[in-house]
Amino acid sequence: TTISDCFLSASELNLSDRATELFTLFDLFIKHSKSEEKFDTFVFWGEMLLTDFNDVDKYIVDATQLYANIKGLKEIDSLFDVFSEKQKEAITYFWEHFLPNAPNKSREDFISIWKILLQIYQDFHSQLIKQNLATEGMIFRNVAEKLVNNEEIPFFNDKQFIFIGFNMLNPCEKILFDKLNKQNKADFYWDYESAELRDPENQASKFYESNTQQFKSKHVIDAEEFLMSEKEFEVIATPSTIGQTKEVYRILNEKMNQNNEIESNWLNTAVVLPNENLLIPLLYSLPENIDNVNITMGYPLKSTPIVSFVELLYELQKRINSEGLFYYKNVINILNHQYINTLHGKESQKIETEISKYNIIYVEKEKFQNNDLFQTIFVQCTSSTYFLDYLLDVIRKLNKVWFSFSEESENKKQFQIESQILFSYYAALNRLKDVSKVFNVDEKVSIDAIIRLIRQFTSTISIPFEGEPLSGLQIMGMLETRTLDFENLIICSFNEGVFPKKSNINTFIPMNLRRAFGMPVSDFHDAIAAYNFYRLVHRAKKIFLLYDTRNDGIKTGEISRYYHQLHYHYGAIFNHISLSNETSIELERKIEVQKTPEVMESMNAFLSDEKNAPALSASSINTYLNCPLQFYLSTIEKIKEIDEVTETIEASMFGDILHKTMELIYKPFEGKQIEKDDLEPFVKNPDIIDEAIEDAFANKFYKKALKSKVKLEGNNLLIARVIKNMLFKLSNKILLKLLFSTFNRKN
Repeated sequence: TTISDCFLSASELNLSDRATELFTLFDLFIKHSKSEEKFDTFVFWGEMLLTDFNDVDKYIVDATQLYANIKGLKEIDSLFDVFSEKQKEAITYFWEHFLPNAPNKSREDFISIWKILLQIYQDFHSQLIKQNLATEGMIFRNVAEKLVNNEEIPFFNDKQFIFIGFNMLNPCEKILFDKLNKQNKADFYWDYESAELRDPENQASKFYESNTQQFKSKHVIDAEEFLMSEKEFEVIATPSTIGQTKEVYRILNEKMNQNNEIESNWLNTAVVLPNENLLIPLLYSLPENIDNVNITMGYPLKSTPIVSFVELLYELQKRINSEGLFYYKNVINILNHQYINTLHGKESQKIETEISKYNIIYVEKEKFQNNDLFQTIFVQCTSSTYFLDYLLDVIRKLNKVWFSFSEESENKKQFQIESQILFSYYAALNRLKDVSKVFNVDEKVSIDAIIRLIRQFTSTISIPFEGEPLSGLQIMGMLETRTLDFENLIICSFNEGVFPKKSNINTFIPMNLRRAFGMPVSDFHDAIAAYNFYRLVHRAKKIFLLYDTRNDGIKTGEISRYYHQLHYHYGAIFNHISLSNETSIELERKIEVQKTPEVMESMNAFLSDEKNAPALSASSINTYLNCPLQFYLSTIEKIKEIDEVTETIEASMFGDILHKTMELIYKPFEGKQIEKDDLEPFVKNPDIIDEAIEDAFANKFYKKALKSKVKLEGNNLLIARVIKNMLFKLSNKILLKLLFSTFNRKN
């Protein structure tokens, strides 16, 4: 069992979920701060507060002393007896630094928040305990305090405990280890076999002395020494992040498969991903001969395609017009999303083609009636409450269709991972909905605020992939390698700042105070990362280290510090490989049309005097003068540009509509001589012209048949009025000419 599950089993409190914790904390923050901050902007700060409270509990810190009010500085002096000289110095420095002698806004804001943290912390604990709930830190502290007070905990009765592979221990864990050890119920086995893990100059040994001295093993296990100089190290520099996954393919397919060195089940090989975002690209880059793949790592939900899909659904709802029609760009974006394109590519392409062909700006929902998934997506949300239900319905239907698709696919595993991603996102939204109902969030929040809340809430969630560790190639994060050993290691993203990660701690508790109260600081995280690395490479035989050489913004392209330590301190020998992207410039290719007899026959047809011979328009002559090749392709070969939806009416389209309107008006007079009386109906009855303009719009702009009903609004309505005015002026000029010609004939 894990240490967290051990504490949870020993406590009568139930573990609360993150959503409940955040909403509870938000209500208390608003109550004590009298702030008008919205929940979606509070989430980031709420996560920081929860992390701080968790550390306060796990490290058994006296919250009253930690969150002491600045006004009561003299009271702190009386508490100094319990601190060491270094702790006193750190605490004094902190309060002197934040004393409001030279006020500024950031300092005042910090002080105002600091004053209420103790009350929020105490009320937060009370609120959760009333519901028989607790954070992980509260559970750890609850069990530890019971052990200190010698209270009976039934879970520990009649059991023996063996603790394996631990390194950094918090005070709660130390209390548990100590109590069980004194009761002769515990045995401890530490993995400090590697000489590097016992080297005082190496951060990895930070907890070695204290752990092995305080908690000794009952049985001695003989250590095996593996010198770094005897291992096969290969350092591969790649000018790309994704390029590393392609190099993993080469390593697995070529280097590690020579002479049948690797067993068919790949069990002794692990690909370690410090950068979780490489998981999906890696899965699409594995050799075909690897049948079983075991993924044991967390993958950030915010990096999955479902996040972008939900954003598209939100944009779709934002741009629905007053008649409940969907804006074409949002529709096309959804139809082109990888989920929809994979599941219903032909249907989505058909709808997209129809939208472009008929220049549909706003799409009716009837276009989607033939597809069950599309019917669920293309509906209008009327409220923030319904928006969450809408998202849940869409994801539930999408997951159902996706799962069916994956069952029929040849590459089941990759599609099943996507299905697990969809389920995780659905579960997160469902929990958010349940908790928001309890806290009446739907009554206060708009759809815009709901989507911000969803973004914040899901940004901190990781999908815990858990597989079968006894079969297949192992793909895992660095933390998941603890207590595991492999003969062959491929470590990606071996860059400084990624491996190990920069140990920035988001906290309201300044570092000197954290250090003074014995809470974890950056040194702790660096020591843990170093321990995990040196422990992992100790028993490996072949180790491939891949890193990105690019300098991009804050990325320096620098290899990890561990490389230099291995080389200069421990005598490791490296085989260096530097990859580069091969680029080639394609020479410009000229497009030429040979003047064959067939081509010349088509060209000469424009010079013919025959009745049905093709005519040259003014625009086609201009095209020929500008570019004969363009004239040939467009006029002779009839190659048309790809249909695209046009929202604005450009000059060429304006001319087409005007000419079409005039054609429709004068069509009845074809072959006749126009008299004055023939034009008077157009002047007296403008509806005739309005109908002609609408028909011209339908035919030219919306590409529909004549007499099709179209509604002109917005900019198109203004353009229709401009065309109408031009037609009136044109008709009046013609009418005047007719009047003058009639007058001249009479005289």
